[in-house]
Amino acid sequence: MGFNFFKRYYDKANTAFDEKATNNPPIYSTVRKLIDELANVERLAKDHEEPLHPDILNAVQQLKAQLNESKRQFDNDFKKGIPLFLFQRRVRDFANECRSAIYRYEPTLIAAPGFLNKVKAYFNAFLEEYFAVSYFNTEKNALGLNTEFSKNYNNRKSELTQEVFQSDGSEDTCGLGLF
Repeated sequence: MGFNFFKRYYDKANTAFDEKATNNPPIYSTVRKLIDELANVERLAKDHEEPLHPDILNAVQQLKAQLNESKRQFDNDFKKGIPLFLFQRRVRDFANECRSAIYRYEPTLIAAPGFLNKVKAYFNAFLEEYFAVSYFNTEKNALGLNTEFSKNYNNRKSELTQEVFQSDGSEDTCGLGLF
């Protein structure tokens, strides 16, 4: 009887190590939607429908490229197979990479020109990324004043933030969910 008890949990542990994730996480579609929105902004700017300052357009292109690279790396890992017990950690890493890219380019994407305004925007981005607070009010540029883009951008950013700071204890691997 004692042997069967341990054998059952041993088999369950081996299965947990062998199982691979089969579905992309919800934040995957969040990142994909943000990439699509950035591509749309880029297309509108290049077609001169909504002209943007070259610095803003460059920031849009750089952010889109960085998000695409993070998504490509996640896709490669996913195709190789991410073990279930490591999946949540990989999803958080993916969300954190994307979130860091967003905060890196946000001052250029959203803040209006001007030395003091940019300094305030960079300071706010730092505070928001690490402490989830904004201290200064900054003036917004043409892209920042676009209500649809701003709303979608902020929603995507908050979804990624929730994923990064989610603390449900699901990545604890010492028990492997056996008990």
